[in-house]
Amino acid sequence: MPKKILVVEDDADIAKLLKLHLSDLLYDVAVTGDGYMVYSWVVSQRLILSF
Repeated sequence: MPKKILVVEDDADIAKLLKLHLSDLLYDVAVTGDGYMVYSWVVSQRLILSF
């Protein structure tokens, strides 16, 4: 099972680039640009890395 990573980035281009590269490394990547969504994601998932 791939490890999950949450990328928090408000610049859509940077977020896409990070998701692309991390997915290539076989991570399950979730992306949000909304800091308010971070808390709900963290409590519902096992957080590995956050930008």
